[in-house]
Amino acid sequence: MPALASIPTILDVDVIRGVSATGAALDLVIEIPHGATRTEDFTSLAARLTSPLPDNLVDFFHVNTDAGAPELAIATARRFVEAEPTRAVAILRCRIPRTFIDCN
Repeated sequence: MPALASIPTILDVDVIRGVSATGAALDLVIEIPHGATRTEDFTSLAARLTSPLPDNLVDFFHVNTDAGAPELAIATARRFVEAEPTRAVAILRCRIPRTFIDCN
């Protein structure tokens, strides 16, 4: 299986392994398609767009995001590997704001 790798401003890949986990096999993959939850996620992409954007679109971004989803994924992964230390989890967090593209 090819290694999972982050792509800056597009996808963050984090692997959480239990203390006894060995090998490359993953037991669980958690996808966060709406993982762009920080103002920086919005502004970094908005700055690269050439078309004009509506005023205060960043406000819409903040009410239309899944705030807390990345933190919940990390907590879930940690619990999963604590319950069975041989387990490994990959968390795939999309950093593209769904205000621009819905990555579901």
